[in-house]
This record gives sequence, C-alpha cells and structure tokens, in this order.
Amino acid sequence: MAGSPFLALPARVEPPLTEEFHLKLERSVSWGIAPALVTLMLVLASFVPATGGTPVVRAQAPQCGPMDVAFIIDSTGSMGGAINNVKSELGAILGDIAAASGNDYSLAVVRFEDNVTIDETFAPNNQASAAADISAMIASGGLNEPEASDESLNTVVNALAAAGRPQNIDFTPAYRAGALKIAVLVTDARPGGFDDEYVAGTDDVNAHNVALAAAAQGIKISAIHVPGGFDGTTAVIMNDYATTSGGRYVLTAPDGSGTGTAIREIINACGSGEGPDLVVTKTPKPGQPAPRPGGLYSFIIQVTNEGTDPTPPPPTDVTLRDDLSGIGSFSSWTANSGNCYSSRPYVNCSRGRLNPGQTWWVEITVRLPRTCGEYINRVTVDPNDTIPETNEANNAAELLVDVPCITSHIPSWYELIGGGTPDGATAGSGVVARARFATI
Repeated sequence: MAGSPFLALPARVEPPLTEEFHLKLERSVSWGIAPALVTLMLVLASFVPATGGTPVVRAQAPQCGPMDVAFIIDSTGSMGGAINNVKSELGAILGDIAAASGNDYSLAVVRFEDNVTIDETFAPNNQASAAADISAMIASGGLNEPEASDESLNTVVNALAAAGRPQNIDFTPAYRAGALKIAVLVTDARPGGFDDEYVAGTDDVNAHNVALAAAAQGIKISAIHVPGGFDGTTAVIMNDYATTSGGRYVLTAPDGSGTGTAIREIINACGSGEGPDLVVTKTPKPGQPAPRPGGLYSFIIQVTNEGTDPTPPPPTDVTLRDDLSGIGSFSSWTANSGNCYSSRPYVNCSRGRLNPGQTWWVEITVRLPRTCGEYINRVTVDPNDTIPETNEANNAAELLVDVPCITSHIPSWYELIGGGTPDGATAGSGVVARARFATI
C-alpha cells in the first residue's frame, strides 16, 4: 500500500544458543508523516532444539525372560562320564542361565536311582548352592537298569510331597507362574517307577502322562539320552518327553561327552525344540534428521525366523502389530513384502510363510507429537500367538524416542528509527530500520 512502511522479517531465525546475534534491516520507505522517532517493541521468536533428540533403542528383553530350571540327573554308576562332563561345563551353564533370564532365575537339583533325592529346591538366584550340589554329585549305585526317571519328573512337574514316596523331602515351591519352565532330564535308562522294573504298557504310559502334565503347565522337558543299553525303547520314551512338552531330545556320545554342551544349547534355545522362532527388532531409519516436535520420523522393523523350520503355510500369515499410541500418528509404510494397513492406534502388517534365516522388513513413518518428551513405540510379531514357536519371549521390541523441547528466544529489544519526508519527497529518502537483540 502506498505510503505505508513495510519491513520484511524472516519467519524463523536459528542462532546458536550461546551467541548474541544481530538482525539488520535496512529499507527505504516513504512515510506520510513528518520525520519522527518511532520505538517499536517486537516479539520475535526463534526456535532452537534443546539438548537431546537422539532415539534410544531400549535394551531388548533377556532372550528367555525369567527362568526356572530343574536339573534331574540319573546318578547311578553308569552315569559317571555324563556327570563329570556336566561338572566341567557347569560355570558356562550357569552363566548362560543368568544371561538368558536377565539374572531372574531359580534352580532345582534332583537326582535319582530307584528313589528320588532332592538336593536343591527352587529359590531366587541360587546359583552358588545349586553349583555346590552338582559339583558334589557322585555316580554310584543302581541295581537293575530301569531307574526312576518318570517318578523324579513326576516329583518336579507336580511339586509332590515326600509322604508315601521314596523321596527325601517335599518338592516345594513349584515352578513360578510367570517364569519359563525347563526340566533337564539326563539318563541312560528306561523309566521303571520305584520298583526297578520296566513294564511296557505301564511305565511308558506313566512317563507319557508325566509329559502331558508338564505340557499342561507349560513345563518343557528336555531329555538328554546317554546311550548305554535298551536304547531303542529309551529313545522312544525320551523323545516323547520332549515332543509332548515342547522340549528337546538330545543323544550324547556313549561316554557322556557332550552332555554339558547339550544343556547349554537347551538353555540358549529357551528350553525349546525344533520349529520356527520369530525374532523382532525395531531401530530408527539410518540417515534421517533428528526427531523434532511435529516432524516425520521413520522406523525399521525387522522380523527374522531364527528357528529351524518355516512358519506354517497360508492361510496362516506372519503378522506384526505396531502400536503408535505412544509415539504419534501414522503417515506411511513400505516393506520388502506383504501389506500393511492402519487401524488407529495400530499399524497391522502381514505376509506369507517365512523360512529359516529369512528376514521381513517394514518401514513405518509417523508424525511425531507436537510436544517434547520421551515417547515409546512398541511392536509385536505374531500378536495373537497363532504360530507355535520355539521361543515366545522374543516377539516384542520397544524403541524410545526423545523428542527435544523447543526453546523460544525472545528479543531483548527492537528499535525502529524512522526519518524521512512525506510522500512525494526525493527518491532515496526514507527510513532506515535497525534491530539488535540477543537470545535469552
């Protein structure tokens, strides 16, 4: 508009936090008034991110979570090689348990011949006493070949009292409700109850019933078979323990070597046998700008089948659910396979069969909240547990994103000095405006 002053100010200025900066505006304009001194207080905000803004991938949960492990070991004379092998690996075995459980574990030690001897019952983080019990174990005794492996398992699985049984003390407490439950059985013999005799149709059925009871309680029996006689029958029963309860069957060398390694493998597989194992991770997309309030931000979700078998064929899909309720609103997705759709506050994605070693990745972009703070994004693979897996404890991942606060810097003062003549004056006369302000 003719005769009106016009100062074009930048929409946003971003000076360093520690440095005084100057904004100098010079423009000749025409005034419809006599020269005058005009002082103008101007509120101008410049925005600079505060410290922070680095996304943090939260430490993944321990690979198995809280864990209760019962060692159920045949201590008859023929088991010396296996027991000594366990002793030689004991430090590594116990270290694996502590690591896999996030140092949240309980151990039990039970040995058997034709009776049941409980050396250690479940107690929190009882590594030292359990180690002492195993280290003191000596292979001796045993009359006929069948041993009380079925009844020793029965004691542990059902937390049986000693009354009325050839058992030294009550087995109590039982496995914790919220813990991964593992029973490691080591023997070279068929099950014979307490009568030192194996009867087909009786003792094998009793062993199977114990396995069924374990499965009903979520207890995984891993059966380590040390070959030594009647191996065909023993292998069938030991396999049944494992397959019925979801554990592992392992055949060692005849001298018992490999027993300690087998236990370590069982622990690091979270007590599980063969099958698919879906593992999910979530990380910030590399190379993108730091998170800002209201800005777009992308995450990379990776799902890998780390198991031994493919996931089931269609119509059973591999699915994931990304919960955006704590991180912002959905913007877009891309993936190397499959499809995604938004159903607030979730993004749901699916694809077909995932083979062992195969990885499925999905990139999710969100609009971050407009306020600063720490926001958590959680993703879950197989959220409805439709795929039986060897380890169900690694199906979720979290990402914590620190969205930095915005610091507003207000000018300490703004002074407009005007000088000139009314409209129609000689070209070039007018107003010179200067401003200087410091961040606060």
